[in-house]
This record gives sequence, C-alpha cells and structure tokens, in this order.
Amino acid sequence: MIKDNYLIKGLMSVLLISAAGWANAQTYCTSAARYTADSKCDRVELVGNSVTIDENSSSAGCQVYTDNTSVAAADLSPGGNYTVTITQGTCRGNYTRRSNAWIDFNGDGDFTDAGEMLSTGNGSGVNVINFTVPCSISTGNTRMRVIVNESGATLTNPCLNNYLWGETEDYTVNLLAPAGGLSSNFFVADTSFVGTPVRFVNSNQTGYISHNWTIDGTPATTTNVTRVFSATGTYTAKLVSENCLGKDSTTKTFVIVAPTAPPVANFVSDKNIVEIFETFSLVDLSSNGPTYWDWSIIKGTDTIDGDDQPNLRGNNPYVNKNPLV
Repeated sequence: MIKDNYLIKGLMSVLLISAAGWANAQTYCTSAARYTADSKCDRVELVGNSVTIDENSSSAGCQVYTDNTSVAAADLSPGGNYTVTITQGTCRGNYTRRSNAWIDFNGDGDFTDAGEMLSTGNGSGVNVINFTVPCSISTGNTRMRVIVNESGATLTNPCLNNYLWGETEDYTVNLLAPAGGLSSNFFVADTSFVGTPVRFVNSNQTGYISHNWTIDGTPATTTNVTRVFSATGTYTAKLVSENCLGKDSTTKTFVIVAPTAPPVANFVSDKNIVEIFETFSLVDLSSNGPTYWDWSIIKGTDTIDGDDQPNLRGNNPYVNKNPLV
C-alpha cells in the first residue's frame, strides 16, 4: 500500500509538471508562401552575447516555410543593442523583395506588441536590422520570425500567409534577465602624445542601452571612442552609461604631452600563422608618440600607409614576422 501511495504521488507530480509545460507553450500564427519558386531567404544572422544564429541555406532550394526553432538560441540581454541580418535570395528570377523580422519580447504568443516588429519592412537585398531589446521582457526562450516576400509593398504583417513567392522562417531566441549591476567605467591611458590616437575603451561592451561620452566638451555616442589631440594639456572625459537598471557616470582626467624623442617602432599580431584569405590584425605598440605608420608585409601583397591598427588578409600561408618600418 505504501508503494502504491508513492506511485500515485509520482504520477501526480509528472502530470502537474506536464500541465505547467503545456500552459507555458505558445501557439503562433501561421505564415508561409504559396509557391516554392523564385524568392527565398538565403541566410539569417543574429549575434547574441555568447550564442550566434547563422543559418545559411543559400545552396538549398526554395521553401515556403522553414522551422529553425531547434537551432541554438541567440542569447539577448534587456537593453542590449543587436543586429539581425537577412540575406535575400532566389531559386530562379530576380524580382523586387522585402524582408522583416519580429521577436515576441513579452512571450504572449504574438508579434503585435509595441517594439516587436524590428524594422519598417522596406528592407531589400541584404537587410541589416539594428534593434534594442526592451527592458520589460518575459525572460526565457521565445520566438523570432523572419519573412522574405517577393513584393514591392512594405512588409509589416508577421502572419502573412499564402503570399505568392518568398519564405517564412522561425527561430528561437533566449531573453536573459537584467544584468546584476550598473557601473559606468572606461580605460584611457594616463598620458598620451600630441597627434597620436587616444583610445577610450568602454568597460561595458554589451547589455547597455546607450553610452554618452563628453571628451573635452565634444560628445559621442559610440561604445568606444578614438580621438586625436593637437595641443598639450590636461583633459577631461566623462561617460554616462544606461541599462535597464538606470544610469551611472564616471569622469577621468588624462594628460597630452609633446614627444621628446623619435618613435620606437613595435607591434603585435593576433596570429603568428595565417591561412589563405584569413584575416589578421596588427596592433601598434610603438612608443614616443608616432603620428604616421608605414607597414611592409613580407610574402604578401598588402601594404598599409597611415593606419596604426590595420586588419589584413593573407594571400599565401606564411609566418607573420613582419617589421614595422
């Protein structure tokens, strides 16, 4: 009898868990093209914090609908800025197309709430859509929908169904809880030289809604900033960062001095061995405030003038031990 009681309790627990899972499941509106011809979705890319969606179907035939919800979910933070890139393709002729993307941020089973349509719906060709995840989201896995429609009309309907040519694709994204803290901070060298690029590197590269800099009275809104100063002196830089928890600011001073000796050339590469067509970066470590750079690349055809941080592509495999001239 005791065993039977445990068995009954175990079955009840399983049923309760299953019922909870059914309650949280969402049924989304259907969307699909009518014909498997002409226009299609070649590629969808979304770079998350640590997981990237990069589904390339350019070599596949046309489909009216593709369920990609089992692809690893890109992880997105509230207040974070992200980019989804839709590459439109064709199986036959080239015609006018429009594409758009939607994310169910509040997890209510539709894409009709404010901010869930990620663009105006006029994108064509390679459609690059920048968006910000709202602060008020339902955390956990939710649905992202992408539609490519062979039409010149603005694409705003996430439930577009039985349209003639194109493709609908569904994906899963993982909406994270807000970051555990709010702290504005950045790095800048205490002393730099006149005429040399000074880099202001933000300590918060992701998970923030905005960054507002004021450097020597000049504003900037990029994550990181590079400035060149033409006069010696003590300068001030202020950074105000905002995420879903609020705003925070930090202010630092730094000194610009004139060089007192000729520059001493030095650099570092992020790779010592480079494959064919592989990109690599050279970072200048020269001292005494150089203002111009002349790079010579051995066994390659790349030459770079005037850039202190070049990104290059090798034409032949070689060991990268290149002198800075």
